[in-house]
Amino acid sequence: VYTDGSCLNPGTRYAAAGSGIYWGPECLSNLAVRLPGPEQTNNRAELYAILRALEQCDTMRSLRIHTDSEYAIRSIAEWAPSRSELAWTCCNGDLLRDICLLIRRRLADLTLIWVQAHGKNQHNAEADALARKGA
Repeated sequence: VYTDGSCLNPGTRYAAAGSGIYWGPECLSNLAVRLPGPEQTNNRAELYAILRALEQCDTMRSLRIHTDSEYAIRSIAEWAPSRSELAWTCCNGDLLRDICLLIRRRLADLTLIWVQAHGKNQHNAEADALARKGA
């Protein structure tokens, strides 16, 4: 799956963020969603896209999540243990906590894969388009 986040008018009171989850061409599980809540940022939308992908998938099947967000990958793969020790009192801690809970419940492998943003990867471009639509 490819995930992406987008934020229109970032840093303003008109900010609107969305998440895109792209499973494949014409897949009914593809999703464009508006980021809930008052905090509308790109980083939050990136994490929310990963959360929604984890919610959608079968925990018994291996999953590769492709994202262009180094922030999201590092938040999950590197920073989560220390954030957990601080009771998730960090930026986007609520989303990170929920992502880690879903990962712990998985019975199959999960791999996070970084892809270049705005490159020639059509699947990432589709996830980006869904994220913008969600915003």
